[in-house]
Amino acid sequence: MQKRQHARWAWLAAFASLAIVLTGAIAAGASADKSAQGACATIAKYQLQKQTNSHAASVLAACGRTPASQSQLNSNFSSLAHLSRTPNDYGGADVNLITGGEGTFPHVTQSETQVWAQGNTVVTAYNDSRTAPTCYQGGSYSTNGGTTWTDLNARPFCTGHGTGFGDPVVVYDVLHSKWIAVFLASGCGGQGLGVWTSTDGITWPAGPCAHSGTSDDRESGWVDNNPSSPFYGRAYISFNNFSVGGGALQVIWSNDGGSTWTAPVTVVGSFIRDVQVTVGPDGKVFIATMNEGGGGLNPRTNIMEMSANGGASWSSVNMGASFPAPGVALCSSNSYFVNMYPQYWRHMGWGDVAVGPSNVVHYAYAQHGAGADKGDIYYVRSTDNGLTWSPPLRLDADGGTRGQWQPSVAVTPAGHVFVSWYDQRNTSGDDLQRFGRLSTDNGASWQPAAPVSDVTYAVPTQPDPNIQPCYTTAAC
Repeated sequence: MQKRQHARWAWLAAFASLAIVLTGAIAAGASADKSAQGACATIAKYQLQKQTNSHAASVLAACGRTPASQSQLNSNFSSLAHLSRTPNDYGGADVNLITGGEGTFPHVTQSETQVWAQGNTVVTAYNDSRTAPTCYQGGSYSTNGGTTWTDLNARPFCTGHGTGFGDPVVVYDVLHSKWIAVFLASGCGGQGLGVWTSTDGITWPAGPCAHSGTSDDRESGWVDNNPSSPFYGRAYISFNNFSVGGGALQVIWSNDGGSTWTAPVTVVGSFIRDVQVTVGPDGKVFIATMNEGGGGLNPRTNIMEMSANGGASWSSVNMGASFPAPGVALCSSNSYFVNMYPQYWRHMGWGDVAVGPSNVVHYAYAQHGAGADKGDIYYVRSTDNGLTWSPPLRLDADGGTRGQWQPSVAVTPAGHVFVSWYDQRNTSGDDLQRFGRLSTDNGASWQPAAPVSDVTYAVPTQPDPNIQPCYTTAAC
């Protein structure tokens, strides 16, 4: 999980304990020496050190810019509608969605889970290293609301668009009765956006290239499923295009269930991190972004990009003052990124966005706490459709100095807002669990924070030799 850094489905709980969601994609081995040498010339041009995907990581490793071993170089679950109004009963029983196809050790890494539900069908797409380095893309589905899961062991996302580099998006387009999945793929210009579609969430033929690019990264997606919206049925993909302006923020859309896509509209012509796109009840489009301050432990700033005309033109507003970056150490393989543990689990403070009734916009993110507190969860909201923002509210409510990070947000049409995050308050050492907090009045007030995951668990290890040192993940 970066894309991400959050699990996602339409007004369902983004906290689902489906898999450990981590920031950044997994990194594959490099290609032949001659090809790798040619690729080294692209590092500065395409700002590969800022990219989060597997292709960029493999080039950096092959060119000696990051540490890598020779083997690296050669090789209706937890619905908000079903949440109890009483804390300590969030999430239901933990369910493993990686079933019957975990891979052969050490190629057992799944990460960056994205999830969406339509009725009783729930689909999740994620990075999966079992066939690395030829493909890093997998998925699972449930037809009973998340009670049980089936792994897509036929590997549909590994065919049709060349090498799959991960960075998943999955959404459901109600108007066109179509599931749409998007991953980075070599067959779409070298590192562009490949599309797969489905009518049932089970069979996934390859579709078109949503964008043919040489250096696309960290895409996010959403569909306008509100019949009263002037843009009903429009599927949006936002992404960083590192072949334009050092990482320009761009957006494309489809009006026909993913069959065709527009040319990119540039939202910001220089680098600003794409966090997540979403749509409000009135059809207004929001892209949460972050100014990372040049990376490392420099202060961050949250910025919201907004479009009232279906993505044709954009305005922006800062969601607050700059804040200290969460984390404890720079990533040893790429010092642009920051780790939540000394050796791995990179996280830049990116948050998540959702829009509730009356066009109230919600955003949660992570920042460094006082002293040794590596991360706390903060929340801001806008009650005027994104124009102005509340002062930040510390949401995790932890009185100690143990870390909290990587929040997700979900909201229902009734104004139930749920924010969840990784939390160490009840653990020792490196152990953690998933925590959450619920608002039943569109973010005006909040119930106490409480656990989501059934148990605390050890931080995942990283056994796969194809994967760069700062990534860590495991199925759960």
